[in-house]
Amino acid sequence: MATSSVGSASGSLSSIGLGSGLDVNTIISQLRTIEEKPLTTLQTKATLLDTKISAFGQIQSLFASLGDAAGKLAQSSTWNARTVTSSNPSAVSATASNAAAVTTLTVEVQQLAKPQIATTTAVPAGKTLGAGTLTLQLGTWADDGNGGKTFTAGSSTPVTLNIAAGTSLSGVAAQINQANAGVSATVVSGTNGAQLVLRSKNTGAAQGFQMSTTSSGTPAADQVALDTLTLDQSSPGMQWAQDARASINGIAVQSASNTLNDAVTGMSITLAQTTAAGAPVQIDVGNDTASMQKAVQDFVSAYNALNQMITNLTSFDSSAPQGQGGSLLQGDSTVLMLQRQLRNIVGSVVGDGGAYGSLADIGISMPKSTGGKVTSTDLQIDTAKLSAAFAADPDKVKNLFTADTGNSDTKGIALKLSDFTTGVLGAQGIFATKSQSLQTQKKSITDQEDRISARIDQWETNLRKQYTALDSTMAQMTALNNYVSQQIAQWNKTGNNNN
Repeated sequence: MATSSVGSASGSLSSIGLGSGLDVNTIISQLRTIEEKPLTTLQTKATLLDTKISAFGQIQSLFASLGDAAGKLAQSSTWNARTVTSSNPSAVSATASNAAAVTTLTVEVQQLAKPQIATTTAVPAGKTLGAGTLTLQLGTWADDGNGGKTFTAGSSTPVTLNIAAGTSLSGVAAQINQANAGVSATVVSGTNGAQLVLRSKNTGAAQGFQMSTTSSGTPAADQVALDTLTLDQSSPGMQWAQDARASINGIAVQSASNTLNDAVTGMSITLAQTTAAGAPVQIDVGNDTASMQKAVQDFVSAYNALNQMITNLTSFDSSAPQGQGGSLLQGDSTVLMLQRQLRNIVGSVVGDGGAYGSLADIGISMPKSTGGKVTSTDLQIDTAKLSAAFAADPDKVKNLFTADTGNSDTKGIALKLSDFTTGVLGAQGIFATKSQSLQTQKKSITDQEDRISARIDQWETNLRKQYTALDSTMAQMTALNNYVSQQIAQWNKTGNNNN
């Protein structure tokens, strides 16, 4: 009976299954996954916020582009751009700045501005020059009344060069070119020997020059006395410096240069050929309506890009599965308010609402169906109507965009938009406020994530301690169980032997 009783106890102890064989890491990992479910929700919210922040950044960028386009239309320089055409551009051409008036000019060219060109006497082949000095002086040549010329020195200081004995003509040319004398030199070798060709660096009557030479000592046999090097005024290549002379609308004009920068306000006129008497070149200065229209088209493109972005981000697709039809910013009051304000501005009336009091009057409007219903909130350009408006009265078109009436409700559309975009993009504007709000929300989520992560980390640490203690206890109990089992087995063996 005793043996039977002991055997039953042994079976009871061994069936408990105590020991340290638990997979603690797997258990804790699975429990942590459950604890981290709130983190997953927060991370989803954070990702959504990041996407919204990016979307608002895109909208902000397009607002800036619209502001730039509107700002360009608000500038007078855009509307004062000029085109210039010439009836004979090979003779007279011109450019015009925004300061130029729309006008027609007639230009006759009696003579062109020229530099002085002079040739020296020849130096025989194989000869160099003796020692001495060479002096260059800028000034003006005038007829002396006897078929000759007289020279009047200008205000510049004469330039004197020291020429060493044995210097070649090329060496003299190099010294002239290195000096700041207002004259350049080239050597031309011909049948009579080598000659210097001197040329004023600038055009105009006051850019004439005189050259004088003096010799020092007696030149060697293979040298030529420097004072024999003089200007040959009878040379066929001799050209006297002169001013340009022209008449603009019958008004005489004289210039040291062939480019007249100060004759007509805002214009630069270039003279290239003389004209026959009574056959002036006609210069027409007009409005550059092509560049003006492009500025308007750029504005419309910038508006449409922004409008489309907002529409796409706030739209709702009723055909999508339930709960999936809303766009990222669907229902966002800030974005929708901005879009409404933009539409109000482009649809507003300027001034007293005269001939060109709205964008629709010049061919810019939202497309409509045959029933008059707006089919798109984008702006559409009727190019023919816009061109006709520019041709008919460009000043009124300009006024539509730039009128400063003193009333924010009726001033030019470009000014309204420029003011509006400047405000919303400013440091205290809507985008700054919205960005701060979204960043605050993002920080709140990040803080929650940090707190939850810290709590879970602490929970896991504590749980591991508990499992470690439990595992240690279970190991001890398993060891005890094994010991008791061994003792019972020994007792049973002893009892059986006694029987």
